[in-house]
Amino acid sequence: MILIIMENSLILKHLINSISKIEYLNLKDQYFHNIWNFKDEAIKYCKLDCLTLYEILIKFKDLIFKEFKVDPLFILYFIRAL
Repeated sequence: MILIIMENSLILKHLINSISKIEYLNLKDQYFHNIWNFKDEAIKYCKLDCLTLYEILIKFKDLIFKEFKVDPLFILYFIRAL
């Protein structure tokens, strides 16, 4: 189920299982008065995406160094300096 709240309207899309009318009404009551701001949500998504990518790159760097005793960042800096 994907729940999208935009400008005080509630849209439900059923992907796997449908929900009961009671569940729908509960969700509607819970989210109907919340205003969803795309710009704010996009900024939050981008910040979280950057943090996640940073963590992945650090783990990759550590793994490469552990396995091959090579620091990929040093190699990139060295090549760039040429």
